[in-house]
Amino acid sequence: MGNKNTVSHDYMSENEHFSDAINFFMFDGEKVVLPENLDTEDVNEEAIIHKYDRLFSTQKIRDIVKRVTIKSDKNTTYVIIGVENQSDIHYAMVVRNLLYDALCYSAQVAAIAKQNRKEGKVSGNAEFLSGFTKADKIKPVITLVINWSKDKWDGPRKLSEMMIDTDPRINEWIDDYNLKLIDPHDIEDFTKFSSELGDVLEFIKRQNDDNYINDMKREKE
Repeated sequence: MGNKNTVSHDYMSENEHFSDAINFFMFDGEKVVLPENLDTEDVNEEAIIHKYDRLFSTQKIRDIVKRVTIKSDKNTTYVIIGVENQSDIHYAMVVRNLLYDALCYSAQVAAIAKQNRKEGKVSGNAEFLSGFTKADKIKPVITLVINWSKDKWDGPRKLSEMMIDTDPRINEWIDDYNLKLIDPHDIEDFTKFSSELGDVLEFIKRQNDDNYINDMKREKE
């Protein structure tokens, strides 16, 4: 499993494939994000949790994280996007991604607070407590999972699917979280990919299809 994830990690670390996955998932194949719009982000995400006057440090390491610049006619948006490569189905992936996103938001707040304190920008009790001012903003975070398994993803796709049965009156107060997933077994139109990533995912889906395999062999003759 480790070797499989290493191969997929190296493959998806290439900006051409990373941007292609984003464009397929978020923009229906339109080339909105270009390879040159990507910058590598620190994959180590650390959050400091204050509890009972003690400090606990928790660190999670993502597969790949990049800063993405999305340009349109009217504005430019900066987003942090992580890709998690799964060679096997992870039945707690929803919670894992939720934690990744939360840690990334926490890290952004901590970085801004540190800079604010260094520059003496905080004033008043409210800003002093967090180091984060009313005017400060953080970048949105998106975590995308790619299923490289020969099996269709049969794990939960949102947090509510992992929950025990609860009183319906409680459900409206529970925030849900959706898994952002590219599963080749769900894809009908692989032409929406602009790189060989589409061919790779199509092979995963159709590797047991004799007609597809025979067509591939004839193309190579």
